[in-house]
Order: sequence, then structure tokens, then C-alpha cells
Amino acid sequence: MMSIKTIISFIIITLIASSAQAMGLYVVNESGTINIIDTLSETVVKEMPSGNSSINIAADPSNRYIVIGNGEENEKIWVLDIQNEKIAAKIPVMKGKKAGFFFFAFSKDSAKLFVLNRYSTELYIISVHDWRLLKTIPLNLAPEGMAISSDSRFLYIINRRSPALLIFNLDAEKIERSSNMEGFFSSIVSSPDGKILYVADKAASKVFLIDASTLQIIKSSVVGTEPVDMAITKDGRFLYVSCRFSYSLIVIDPLEMKAVANIPVGIHPWGVALNSDGTEAYVANYNENTVSVINLNEKREIYRLPTGKFPTRLVYVP
Repeated sequence: MMSIKTIISFIIITLIASSAQAMGLYVVNESGTINIIDTLSETVVKEMPSGNSSINIAADPSNRYIVIGNGEENEKIWVLDIQNEKIAAKIPVMKGKKAGFFFFAFSKDSAKLFVLNRYSTELYIISVHDWRLLKTIPLNLAPEGMAISSDSRFLYIINRRSPALLIFNLDAEKIERSSNMEGFFSSIVSSPDGKILYVADKAASKVFLIDASTLQIIKSSVVGTEPVDMAITKDGRFLYVSCRFSYSLIVIDPLEMKAVANIPVGIHPWGVALNSDGTEAYVANYNENTVSVINLNEKREIYRLPTGKFPTRLVYVP
């Protein structure tokens, strides 16, 4: 019979192991796999199938689920149960339509998932409770990305044709405002307070600071060649931009809209993610099959981890 001390020790060890297992980096590869990386031990602990031409990935705010968008199997969005490390659902959308990138945004309460696709003119609204398609709303757009407002009332959508930037009112189910700003936009993120949008223009190699209510450009900053993805710290102090053809992660001071660091990474960097306390950044190096791990205090790469073939996007789950 085990002593009370032994039982308590076993419980503590189990809780620590369980916590460590739930914490990590999830990297989706275009080759059709997802890598789970333990950032504490700096190792790939698991590889799972994720569907053909896996391109995009997003975690819900409660960190229970990850959704995966596939470029060839575009009729279904895959849902990964993080705790059980199993595919929990495959959501049918876009039946019979051309494959393309999916773009995701969760409501802040994790109740709904909003989905756009590069080759669809519709917005899909999905219930997270049972992964049921609730509604399909025609938009007549060619989307390239989106962000959601801090109150989950609006979607900010970047478009490949005019108008290039739009505000979609989710309550009224209509486009509320649009902007004809010129550019070839690749990524959009919102400031933590929801007042500012940051939009990356890969043609001009710039990032624009935009008033979220008026869609007016306030400032811009030159970055590396062809910015692809962005991530902002929880306090809004730093914006990180991956630049595909300069093989770099650019660090921007959002208040001044000035680059404060240029960190070399791998070949053709794509997705960017930050850990919970903002001390590390992770960059998927598409043509190198690696992830760069960046020490953000020292503003330098500290090591690289192997992934599957052609890593695209990644998320950190605390």
C-alpha cells in the first residue's frame, strides 16, 4: 500500500507531465502533417496527419481546439482536440469549389468560428459547440486574410481586389465600411485594444498602421522583402513581421512605426507565433523545413527545430 507522501508525489508528477504535454507549438506543413513541439525540451514530440496541402491553422481563445485549413481538401476543415491530440471533427464547407487558402477567426468567447477562403465569395459561420455550419453569407470578395475586433462584432477583411480593406458587421451581416487603399496585402492583425489595424503589403514591402474605425492610414513602415505574416505582443509594444525574400523577422515599434531589429531566420519564412509571456517568437521556414526559435529579449535566433515538409503556419498553445 502506497504512503500518503508517495501518492502526493505521484499526483504532482502527473499534473506536471499533463501540463507540459498541453503546452507547445503546433506547426502545420503543406505536405499534409502537423508537428507538435515541446518548447521546454526543444523537441518534436508528435507528428499527425492534417490533410492534403495543409496551409493555415488557428487555435480558439480557450485553447481547446485547433482548426486546420487544407488547400486541396477544401470541402472540409479539420478540427484537432488539443488535450486528446485527436481529430475531433471534419467540417464540410465549399462543396465543389476550387481549392485555396482558408482564413480563420474565432469569436473571443470561443463560441463561433468565422471562415473565409481565397477562392470563395462567402463567409462561413460555424458553431464551435458542435462544429456545425450555422450560416453562409455571400460577400462577393476575394479574401486574403482577416482579423476580428476585440468585442467580436466586426471582421476586418483584406481583399485581393478593390475595395482592398473592409469592415464586416457581424450583427447586421453587412459590409459597414471599405477602403480603396492600393497594395497587395498578405496579413492583417489588430492591436490588443482593437483601435488599430496593421496591414502588411508584400508588393511594397511595407506595414501600414490604420485606424480601425475609419480605415484611414496613419503611418507606415518599410520592412524586409515581401512580408508574409505578423504577430503582436499582448501589451502591443512590439510587432513581428516575417519577410519571405529577405529571410528575416523584422521587429517594429508600433507607436513609432519604426523597425528596431532585423533578425535573420531560415529560408522563406512564413508563419509567426509568440509564446505566452512574449519572450520567444517562432517562425516557420517554408523552404528549409525548420522552425526558428527567437529570443525576443536578445533579439536573436537561438536554435532551429526540424519540421515536416514545407511548414506554413504555426500556433503556440500555453
